[in-house]
Amino acid sequence: MKIKNVDLYACKEPLQNLMARGDMPVKYGYPIAKLARKVLEEIAVIDETRNGLIKKFGTTDPKGMVKIEPESENWNKFVVEYNELMTIDNELPVKKVQLPDNINLPLSDLVTLDPFIEVVHVA
Repeated sequence: MKIKNVDLYACKEPLQNLMARGDMPVKYGYPIAKLARKVLEEIAVIDETRNGLIKKFGTTDPKGMVKIEPESENWNKFVVEYNELMTIDNELPVKKVQLPDNINLPLSDLVTLDPFIEVVHVA
């Protein structure tokens, strides 16, 4: 499956919310857990790269924390590279997984997870 980093990153919280549910039948929960593992591993790489950009362009505050702020002289350079990172296409070795229609999720989560899930009717 091909997906941009920005869309992949948006799935982080909805996937974590879905995984935290205790009412998922194993028939659906197991494939979703496998999907989540692969997606969250890729999101971790995005986070590591983003943190590298912060270290590259940021400054260290008195408490030893490295940060980048909009008023920083390197802010525009950071934004250019961060935007480049987020527009990279990823090829993930995953297929859509089924999600039963009797699992209530916020519409925003369903829309965000759409590339990864297929909602199926459960009798």
